[in-house]
Amino acid sequence: MFIEPRTLKGFADFGRKESVIRDRIFSKIKTVFTRYGFLPLETPTLEYKDILMNKYGEDEKLVYSFTDHGGREVALRYDLTVPMARYVAQNINTITLPYKRSQIQPVWRADNTQRGRSREFYQCDVDIVGSDTELGEIETLSCTLTALSEIGLPGSVVRISDRRLFEGFASRLSKGSEQIISLMRLVDKVYKKTNDELAADAVESYGFTSEDTELLRRVLTFIREGKTVDELSDLVTITPEVLSNVKKILQGMEAAGFGERVIFDLGITRGLEYYSATVWEFFTEPKGTLAIGSGGRYDGLIASFSDKEIPAVGSSLGITRIIEIAIEQGEFESLVKCIVLNIDPSLEAEYLRLAAILRSSGLNVDVYLKPEKLEKQFKYAEKLEIPFALIVGEVEKQKNTVQVKNLNNRTQTEVPFSEIAEFLKHA
Repeated sequence: MFIEPRTLKGFADFGRKESVIRDRIFSKIKTVFTRYGFLPLETPTLEYKDILMNKYGEDEKLVYSFTDHGGREVALRYDLTVPMARYVAQNINTITLPYKRSQIQPVWRADNTQRGRSREFYQCDVDIVGSDTELGEIETLSCTLTALSEIGLPGSVVRISDRRLFEGFASRLSKGSEQIISLMRLVDKVYKKTNDELAADAVESYGFTSEDTELLRRVLTFIREGKTVDELSDLVTITPEVLSNVKKILQGMEAAGFGERVIFDLGITRGLEYYSATVWEFFTEPKGTLAIGSGGRYDGLIASFSDKEIPAVGSSLGITRIIEIAIEQGEFESLVKCIVLNIDPSLEAEYLRLAAILRSSGLNVDVYLKPEKLEKQFKYAEKLEIPFALIVGEVEKQKNTVQVKNLNNRTQTEVPFSEIAEFLKHA
């Protein structure tokens, strides 16, 4: 009797292609993060449950939590921001502010699964703790957009807003500021539902009056028509300080060379409760609907673990969606440069010697493990997308050469044994 092999819903194995692409993406992202001065941090998989609770609003139901063998109430990381905030508060006397941190680790959410959304996935974060100026947003956004370009998404954009803009709507709602969060949750669905559907949701699920829904419709129309930050005053009275903050960030991104990749969008609100001001989401293209990352300012989060008010801002990329895009675009290159074929049992020592020389020169080399028909060995290499097959028979041994077969274009070249490493490095 065997156990049926299966995986939990929302969890997945990372096979050869996914792992190779993921590792390459991570390497490029880490290089960019370091270039911008964000240095690495790692936090534990498990946190005390009370550390994570009361930070995610409605999303708290998505946190995986349980009682461990010691009777402790614990939970799996839901994101990387709250554990980082806990770390900062715990080590506030030893870290240097402003603290620029990067982090690439898996997180877990008991979410409904769909394309690009799993229950276990990696996040790639950069955050600045201890800066309350617009330069914090500008540096964080610039770093993340650069990383997206480096991993093959130069057309990606960020859509940016500020949650405080909705404070201007408070006086016009029947229950005042009590309804601001509800209004933002409705607006957050602007690209998923029609105005009529959202107006109905506002009445049925959020207790809005008909007068409230009229304001909601105006906001939704403003968003759908792609109005600019300069046109906000036509919609509602906005605090000059907040409006100035948004404009400074947009101007700063223009100065940093990212102006065409930054779009003001009042429809970006972000669902997590800890965001306090600027919020944003990244998309693969200007009119994209599938977010590949997000972020914002969360000035009050660290204070929930400390008696000190410490401002903070950060960005996060969800790597699962990016890997799916890379695979769809066919961006895969085998890690293994070549395979040494096994055609003569008496030449096994020769094959091992050849592989050892190539590996010592820095090349990734596979060796076929037993003598079989060449056709079968070629098929094995092709399935693994190995670009070159090396053939050494008795004739090649006597001539001290190697036959190099290019499995992509089917050409074959005889190369002196002493030159094989250099040949493959430049092939």
